Amino acid sequence: MKIIAHLTILCLLSFTSSTLSLASTTGKMPLPYNTAVGIRLGGTEGLTLKQNLGGSHAIEGIIGFRPYGMGITVLYEWTQSTSHPAFQWYYGVGGHLGWGTDRNYYYNKDRKRYPYRRYANLGIDGILGVEFKIPEAPIALSLDIKPSIDFYRSYSSRMYLDPGLGIKVVF
Repeated sequence: MKIIAHLTILCLLSFTSSTLSLASTTGKMPLPYNTAVGIRLGGTEGLTLKQNLGGSHAIEGIIGFRPYGMGITVLYEWTQSTSHPAFQWYYGVGGHLGWGTDRNYYYNKDRKRYPYRRYANLGIDGILGVEFKIPEAPIALSLDIKPSIDFYRSYSSRMYLDPGLGIKVVF
């Protein structure tokens, strides 16, 4: 899994830098669709819905699933054009709410025990990615990185990079 994450980050960085160098304008460009529904694979895996708000603005929601927990992320995004009309890159900010249980186990003499610890966290997110709308097909593919900071009730925090691959059907 770590190898996939590292390859995703490497591909994203090289692809984003080449896409940005090909940018013909620095102006914002409207999305080539109104709504996109699909899945996101990577650090946060789950269902995603992206809605065009007009112009180059969009809002994206992700319902992410992980073992023994889940989370909801909402992102406000801006889209930038490139020299190729099927490629666009996007960036944005947002936040998330997550909850779940830890399922750590230990051995106590002859019995295996599962102590549960419930947790909830709030956090802030950023996103930077590139999207390819397949011409003449209702499919968009995206590759992004979504750095996040979690804040827990125990006054601790955690920061992580969250690479992802999105496959969406567009309307």
